[in-house]
Amino acid sequence: MNDKYRNCDFVLESEAEVGRLWSIAKNLLGTQRMYMTPIMLEALLFLRMNKSYWDLSLVSTAMAQSEQIIAYRITRSKMR
Repeated sequence: MNDKYRNCDFVLESEAEVGRLWSIAKNLLGTQRMYMTPIMLEALLFLRMNKSYWDLSLVSTAMAQSEQIIAYRITRSKMR
């Protein structure tokens, strides 16, 4: 059989876990952040749900690297 849909039987999420994720998304998005981009919402949800994978040091390093990249791009665009 050649189905155009992927078999997702391997996904073991329960209704409670999905409800919890929607609740967290609602709290993150809120009225103050209703213009947040989808990628930013996804990143924040990932970080919130996977707190064991990161700490303040890692976030600080990532922000510093991001600032360096932005500064480099601005400098490069001014040279054009």
